[in-house]
Amino acid sequence: MFAIVDIETTGGSPQQSRITEIAVYLSDGKKVVDQFITLVNPEQHIPSFITKLTGISDEMVASAPRFQDISSQLALITKDAVFVAHNVAFDYGMIRHEYRELGMEFHRQLLCTVKSSRKLIPGYPSYSLGNLCKELNIEIEHRHRAGGDALATMELFHLLYGQHKPDLLSLIEEGSPRFTGDPKADRMLENIPERTGVYFLHDSNQDVIYVGGGTNIRKKVLHHLTKGNSRQAFELRNSIADVSFEITGSELLALLMEMSEIRRLKPMFNRRYRPLAHRKIMLSKPLHYLIDKGPDRSTKIVVRVAEDQVGWGYFPSQQSISSTEDLDMFIRYVAIGTEYRSLIDAFLAKGRVEKII
Repeated sequence: MFAIVDIETTGGSPQQSRITEIAVYLSDGKKVVDQFITLVNPEQHIPSFITKLTGISDEMVASAPRFQDISSQLALITKDAVFVAHNVAFDYGMIRHEYRELGMEFHRQLLCTVKSSRKLIPGYPSYSLGNLCKELNIEIEHRHRAGGDALATMELFHLLYGQHKPDLLSLIEEGSPRFTGDPKADRMLENIPERTGVYFLHDSNQDVIYVGGGTNIRKKVLHHLTKGNSRQAFELRNSIADVSFEITGSELLALLMEMSEIRRLKPMFNRRYRPLAHRKIMLSKPLHYLIDKGPDRSTKIVVRVAEDQVGWGYFPSQQSISSTEDLDMFIRYVAIGTEYRSLIDAFLAKGRVEKII
């Protein structure tokens, strides 16, 4: 059996965000045999841009069951089933974190329809759920709601199952992979995805002792936990007690957040950023807006670049933008210093974002 799952959340980080809606369609590979769809009270505020995207507001979830109220039903409908999702690491990681907050474990075999589609039906320009459904003539009703997206994911799964069953089944993964052979390290790595973002290494007091970022944060954290022969690497490895992270989607935003958090937190194992002595000027105007992909398929990021400060935030990918003033309302974080513009120039000299205004 296969449990096709989609969730809506208050944000992109399991450590900071909560689930607001869950949809599960239980399938035998050809048809639906059971389903479970519910709003979930996240017990925290839903950001306005999430409400604009999904339509799910604080008022809608105020009387909805909490995760602990539906945890038994969710565990039952997914029991002995392969957990299927589009970008399964996100949905599975969020749900596992919710169970851990209740002192419970949640282990399922996994199948990602993004990875499966890339392998089994190559050649498409994008493997986002929206683009694949458009290319394959799969209708999506109630986009950016768990029920609609899960139903579309199920149709995609049924197509792959019908045309490529043996190859598809070979792509099923264990939900609790072993990376290092060290139980402590494996526990910390378990929910960290191979995605772009920022990560925070904590000591036993939960103080942040190192901040890093990149296009594959799991690989970087794995390196900290297992590699390096220098004295500092050894001391850091022995000091790590926990890992938290935030997915950005955009490599540029990951670099900006990494610099900002190092300056704010001053972690003991981070080296101080040195100013870039020579740089090619990539942004000629006093003020620019950079648009790039966000942490999930429904979100983009905006970076506002001035001479001595940089601001950034998230906005719904379907948001209509008619002027830069529309983008200003989504700026939530501001960092002061010309070194941020230097970092952006250095990045744009070799990298790219989706759009520069």
